[in-house]
Amino acid sequence: MRLEIDGQQRDWKLDEDQTLGDFIIEMNKKLLVDEGRVITGIKIGDKGLDEKTKMLTPDQVMLDQIESISFDTQSFQDNLSEQYDIAEQTLQSVRESITDIISFMLSDQIDLAMNKLKEDVESLLAYVYKPLTNTERMGVIKTVDIPCGEGTLHDFLVRFKSTLQELLQAMENSDTTLINDFLEYEVEPSLGEFKTVIKPIKEKIAAFDFSSLYGN
Repeated sequence: MRLEIDGQQRDWKLDEDQTLGDFIIEMNKKLLVDEGRVITGIKIGDKGLDEKTKMLTPDQVMLDQIESISFDTQSFQDNLSEQYDIAEQTLQSVRESITDIISFMLSDQIDLAMNKLKEDVESLLAYVYKPLTNTERMGVIKTVDIPCGEGTLHDFLVRFKSTLQELLQAMENSDTTLINDFLEYEVEPSLGEFKTVIKPIKEKIAAFDFSSLYGN
């Protein structure tokens, strides 16, 4: 099987007696440990596969069935920094959508409002909270050391988590008046406050020595 990484062929010895899924996991670990890089794109050479096999998941295809595989990679540091670009865009997008949600509620389009609000909360969890949690777990940042509003990012997150929980409770109770109040007076200002920490976090990522995390 031909293996390429960032357009360059690699003559690595491969154990082809494994699934494609296991191989991808193995390669991601190897690239992280050996080179401090993560996989961002995969292209499979599947000309020799029949249509039925092409429909299988990576865990259902054996590596020796694959003609070639090409990985696009990025430095782990750059990839993490880009996650905060996405987080900043998400915060701005959710902030802008609050006006639409309130308008939907005022015009009795409750289903539209609830669906949009649910999507926004899920986006915050996936694209803001998740990278933030991972970054602190790795030791790159400490939320108690990052200023946010009148306190620290840690203080802010405690308050914001409580606000989201109360918002979700109001959604379960279909209390549109309370939802409107939370969105306008609690969530919207908090999102703007939250955005102010993105730049300091990216600066800490840029200054951090990531080699200690992946073995170099």
